[in-house]
Order: sequence, then C-alpha cells, then structure tokens
Amino acid sequence: MFHLTIVLLLSVLCHTTHGISKLPPYIKPCSQSVPNFNECAIKNGREALSTVVKGDPKYHIPCLDPLKLDKISLQGSDNLQLYAEDLQLIGLKSAEIMDIDWNLNSKTIKIEIHIPEMRAIGQYNLDGRVLIMNLKGTGRMNNTHYNCQILMNCSYDVYNRKDKEYIKITNITIEFLNEKSHFQFSNLLNNQQISDQMNSFLNENSEVVVKETMPSINKVIQTVTLSVLNPLVEKIPLEEIVTA
Repeated sequence: MFHLTIVLLLSVLCHTTHGISKLPPYIKPCSQSVPNFNECAIKNGREALSTVVKGDPKYHIPCLDPLKLDKISLQGSDNLQLYAEDLQLIGLKSAEIMDIDWNLNSKTIKIEIHIPEMRAIGQYNLDGRVLIMNLKGTGRMNNTHYNCQILMNCSYDVYNRKDKEYIKITNITIEFLNEKSHFQFSNLLNNQQISDQMNSFLNENSEVVVKETMPSINKVIQTVTLSVLNPLVEKIPLEEIVTA
C-alpha cells in the first residue's frame, strides 16, 4: 500500500474568498424544514455542478475540467516513488451526483458521485516496484479510469462569527472505486519495446494495481477537497446554504 508522504501543490489553493458572503446564483439553498431535504440537495447539486465545473473567478472556483495540478509526489511500499508534474485531470464535466445524505443533527454529509471516464495526463518520474515488476522511467503518462465512483464522507463543525453561523469542515474521507483502468507510461527503462510490455502487464493486472495505489489517490483527493472547500464555506453563512 502507498503511504507515508503525499505532497500536493495546487495553484488554486493560493486564492482566498475575501468579500464573499452569499452563495453563487447557480447554487440554490435548501430549506431544512422540508421532509425531502436531501432530495432538494441532490436536485440543486446536480443543477449547479455543470456550472461549477467550468469555474467561477468571482468565487475563486478554478476550472475543474481539466483540473490542473502543478505537482504530485507519492511515496509508498517497495520503495516506489512516483512524481507527476503538469498534471491534468480530465472528465469531471461528465460527473453526476448520485446521492446526498446531509444529516444536520450529526453534522455529517455523505455524497456519491459517478464519473464515466477520468484521465490523468502529465509528466512522470517513476522508480520502484509494482507487483513482481521493477519499474523505472521518465516521460509522459496517460492513465484512464472508467466508470468511477467517488464516495465522500464529510464531518463539520458550526461556529459563530459576528452573529452568524458558519461551517468548518473538520474531516473528509474519500473512497475511489472504478470498473476498469488503462495505464500508459512512456519510456519505461528507456526502451520502447520493454515499455510496451510493462504497460501490457500493468493493464492485464489493472485491478490489483488500482487496489494498491488508490489509498494514496484517495488521500490526494481529500487534501484538495478540504483545502478548496474550507476557504469558501468560511466566507458564506450557513443560513445562505441551509434556510429555515
């Protein structure tokens, strides 16, 4: 399993949300008094997602398709190290919210999202071992995951500031599931023929590769989500998100 160190530099995290006190017009609030509160959250979330993915400079929401990551560094078992730079994640524009379970009493939110296809493209530097294969190389990567499911569990606190209540997200756990993956790392061991053979091996064992690598990917998603959401919700009162 990958563990130990995950370093993520995401350019959007440098932004703040000074001066924002209301939801963007395309994100509609839900009333906590209605019996179908979660159904309202799902409906409004689906309607907003297509606009949110495009980004909104006014609210410092970056374009999410492609989502550009400056650098990711992963370190894990068998001394495996993967560095990816100029990374682009493509496919979020096709994401669909399948379910939302927002419990106002326990201050928890569960969200299920389906993405038909997600691609990760960028420069990589890889050194280490996956399964029985020793891998080493530098070049381009183009990895695709099909029928992806993201299960997000969020917990938060509510605090008062200037007579208004605000949310602070305290914990997020992510589980990434997918049906199939296709890996393409160019220039493994500086030999195209060997590189093709190694990629074939990875694709033939894609389920095992994904199972081993997903804990680290989940951690990256958690870091990004928490770092993007908290600066936004700390500027918008809870009453703007959930009405009486």
